[in-house]
This record gives sequence, C-alpha cells and structure tokens, in this order.
Amino acid sequence: ESQVKRCDAKIKEITGSKIKSVQKKRDDAQNQLDKIKKEITRLEVEIKTSKRDLKKCEDKIKSYEDEKKDFEENMTSMKQRRIEIEGICGKICDEKDGILADMEKLAEEMKGLKEEADNLTKGENELKSSRIEVDQKLEKYNERIKEYTNQIYVHKRDLKKLRLTTIPDEVPDKLKV
Repeated sequence: ESQVKRCDAKIKEITGSKIKSVQKKRDDAQNQLDKIKKEITRLEVEIKTSKRDLKKCEDKIKSYEDEKKDFEENMTSMKQRRIEIEGICGKICDEKDGILADMEKLAEEMKGLKEEADNLTKGENELKSSRIEVDQKLEKYNERIKEYTNQIYVHKRDLKKLRLTTIPDEVPDKLKV
C-alpha cells in the first residue's frame, strides 16, 4: 500500500506537471478558439452589413442611372426647344429690324411733315398778324366813316335850316354841289 501510495504520488507528480502544461495549452487553445469564434461572428456581421450596404449602393447606382437617363432625355428635349426658340427669336429679330426700318422711314416723313407744319404755322402767324393789321386799319376806317357820317348828318341838318332866298338885283348863279 505504501508502495501504491508512493507510485501514485510519483504518477501524480509526473503527470501533474505534464497535465498542467497540457491544460495550459488546452486553455490557450480554447481562448484562441473563442477569439476566433468571436472574430468569425464579427466578420459574419460585417459581411451582412456590407451586403446591405452593397444593396443600398446598387440601388443608389440604379436610381442615379435612371436620373442620368431622365436628365439626358430632358437635355435632348431642351436642345430641341432651344432650337425652336432660336428660330422664333430669329423671326422676331427680322420683324424687329423691319419695324425699325419702317420707324426710320416714318421718322423722316414725320420730320418732313413737321417742317411743313412749322412752315404752315409760320405762314398762318404772318397771315394772322397781317389780319390784325387789316382789322386795325378797318377799325380806323370805320371810326372815320362814323365820324364823317355824323358830320354829314350834322351838315345835312344844318343845310335843311338854310333856304335859298332871292336877293334883289343879283342874278342867281348856278349852285355848286
């Protein structure tokens, strides 16, 4: 029994140090395994996150491509509209040039008409001033006629008072009027 105890103690001593080193290695391996499992889990989560991000990016790319296509269509229609507008503007500019030419002709005609109107106004003013002079002379003549008419009236009245009388011994002469 004592031999068994001794053997048992020796076995424990020999195996104890070996078991500790093996157990330590096993614990280290277990820790490493846990770390690797955690890393695998973390990487799997990152992969799933990356897949979601990839899906979002693909959706954004698709929407950007659709938007680009819409912009290109809009640009094409805008170019066509611009060409139409340029045509319309060209016509309007031609019409404007024609109108400006007509305006210049009308301005020249107006200038001639204004000069003619000025000349007519000048002639009219001269005629008015000569009419005023004539009216003034006419008024003077009318005043003189009135005076002479009054004098004639007075003289006629005076003449009515006069009578011819025959003077004895003289021969009547012919009357002078």
